[in-house]
Amino acid sequence: MKKILVGVKHREALENIRFMNYFQEKNNWSIEFSLVTFFKLTNKEIEVISEEGIKFISVDWGIPFIKGDGKDSKLTKLYKTFLTYNIFKKNLKTEYEGVLISPGGHLLDQLIAFAITNNIPSYVLQNGFIAPIEKKGKTNSSRYYLYGVLAIFSNFFLSRLKLIESTEYPVHLTFGKEYSDYLNNMIKPNRESISVGCPRFFELDKEKNYRRTPPYRALYLSSSALYENEFELHEMIKLQINEIAQKIDHETIELHLRPHPRDDFNWKKDSLSEYIKIVDNSDSVLLQIQDYDFVIAERSTAVLQAILLGKIGFWITVDDERKYEYDYICHETVDTMLSDIMNSATDKDYYLNLHNKQKEIIKILVEATGEEATYKILTSVIGPISVPTGNTNLTEYLELVKNNPSA
Repeated sequence: MKKILVGVKHREALENIRFMNYFQEKNNWSIEFSLVTFFKLTNKEIEVISEEGIKFISVDWGIPFIKGDGKDSKLTKLYKTFLTYNIFKKNLKTEYEGVLISPGGHLLDQLIAFAITNNIPSYVLQNGFIAPIEKKGKTNSSRYYLYGVLAIFSNFFLSRLKLIESTEYPVHLTFGKEYSDYLNNMIKPNRESISVGCPRFFELDKEKNYRRTPPYRALYLSSSALYENEFELHEMIKLQINEIAQKIDHETIELHLRPHPRDDFNWKKDSLSEYIKIVDNSDSVLLQIQDYDFVIAERSTAVLQAILLGKIGFWITVDDERKYEYDYICHETVDTMLSDIMNSATDKDYYLNLHNKQKEIIKILVEATGEEATYKILTSVIGPISVPTGNTNLTEYLELVKNNPSA
């Protein structure tokens, strides 16, 4: 039995681990996942995870939870990191073949620091789609110097220094080759980035049945902008949703809105709710996608999954600093996107041809899905394992999602 220590920031990341655990059990790969979470799980989630064979080891450790990005001051972040270091020092063992976090970032990187300090290979699994244009270079020269001085007196700062100095780990495991190639050209020369795909994605070989009669249905997915402390982006997305609602042909297209699970904005109290149905975001987005013909977002990762499931998906990025430019998927304006929707709604061949072109783009952005992605991740972390059976069908996949309270 090989053991992997995993740390997850939120439920979407946990969903990947649960799918990986399902596939490793299905293929008898003899891998045990030990779970550390940086958010609060419900009692039901803890029960189900235990039944699935995942060891939830941090249940009573008192780890500081991550409640949003960019909301803590630098001093508060340092204090929480110090607390986390002491918690790991007290509770963690060095019995693991690898340490895997998803995604990266504050507090989770202390798990990587633990791994590097104890000579355990470490990995960062991409959770949401990232285009190279979104990455901004940061310099750590002042922090590097500070840690270098303080490391003389403190093992905590020594662990942080080793994290910064490491040239081999962590290895980045990405959705697709575009992003892994970018990282391989940008990050430290000896640190590898590997294209592996996404375990929670599923790909249909054929397009989902085309809806024969209107009304067709479009689902807009809101973002986690508020969670990420991007208040201006949140307001721009509200304006975008309002523009779509004002311009769409409601007799032909039903428009619904699904708030992001980490979006704490009350959409039902917003004026938009008067003419857009607000969908319950406690249900699985992967199950909900099945009921729609079109999935729209500013830049949601779920658009990729929608296209893989035979739907038409669109991104309309509004932030010029990270504007996506993928043919057939991205639109500069709401008007051109709605034109594509209406042409697809009235012409089956247009719909199917557009979807085929979108799927060609997705093949570049997502290396693998489901069982194949799990296989690529685990071979990267622990080495050779048996070839997967590869016979999971959509019904089985959706049943897994339905029984997954974190989906």
